[in-house]
Amino acid sequence: MGLALVLAAGFFVFGLPLLREYNARSESREERARLERLAQLLTKACADDGGWDALVPAGPRPPSYTGKKQDGRFARDPVFARIGFDPGAVRYVYQVRTGHLSKSGRRPIEISAEGDFEGDGSIERWVIHCDHDCACGHVSRRMRWLDEGNVE
Repeated sequence: MGLALVLAAGFFVFGLPLLREYNARSESREERARLERLAQLLTKACADDGGWDALVPAGPRPPSYTGKKQDGRFARDPVFARIGFDPGAVRYVYQVRTGHLSKSGRRPIEISAEGDFEGDGSIERWVIHCDHDCACGHVSRRMRWLDEGNVE
């Protein structure tokens, strides 16, 4: 009985936090995969349309993050509905917008997924930048705290 109690206490002290971290990382990878799928759908639509004009802006969907899964109601956004992006319940907010003005004088397209996964104020942000020729780069990840504002 004493050994079982020690093992149970050890699990709650060490195992439970590790399990939470594993689950958070796993779900974070799922959100990243959704963002990559969104970028694929958008690049195809951009190539079909000959540009981004009808695709930007889109979102944010859901309107804000809560730290819990919520129905993004992506079908309510005309761009997401048009390209068929509706992943259902998500933890992150998905958005398509123009980025900051580049040295070339053009604004790249920014596809992002952002959320406070653990409810602790640390915001994980996945971003894909696309150029005006409908080509997108790789996913980059940024972290910030709610009280720090945007990290760019």
